[in-house]
Amino acid sequence: MDTRPRIVVGAYPTYVGAPELTAGIIADLADHPDVGGLELPWSEAIAVPDGCPGHWRHVVTCIPGTMVRLGQNPAYGLASPDADGRRQALADLRGVRDEVARLGTVRAVEIHSAPTRTAQAAAFGESLARRAGPWLQKLR
Repeated sequence: MDTRPRIVVGAYPTYVGAPELTAGIIADLADHPDVGGLELPWSEAIAVPDGCPGHWRHVVTCIPGTMVRLGQNPAYGLASPDADGRRQALADLRGVRDEVARLGTVRAVEIHSAPTRTAQAAAFGESLARRAGPWLQKLR
C-alpha cells in the first residue's frame, strides 16, 4: 500500500458553476499521482464532483458559506458575542457534520470563527469546547 502524503487541491473556483469544465479538471487531477482529494466548499450543501477517484479523501471549507451568512447577518459566527448569530453558526456546523458523515470521504473540515470585526475568543472557545466539540468528534 502506498502511504505517501497526498495533496488536497483547492480547485473549486475553477469548476463550481461550470459543469462542462469539471470532468476535464477532475480527470487531469486524478491522473496526478500526488493528488489525494479536493477542497470542497460548503454553502448550503457539500458536493463531490463526478469522476473523483473513490480513494480520495477531501477537505471541506466552510469559508464560502460563512461569508454568505455574514452578508445576511453581520452577527453570524462561532465567535460571535451575539447569541442568535452563534446559534445559527452552530446549527450550520451540525449540518456540515451531517453532510460530511453522509459523504464518508472527508478527512478534515476547515471552519471560520466569524464575525470579522466583533469576534470574541471566549465565544469561539465556548462554541468549540461545549458545542462544536462533541459534534466534530463524531467525524472521527
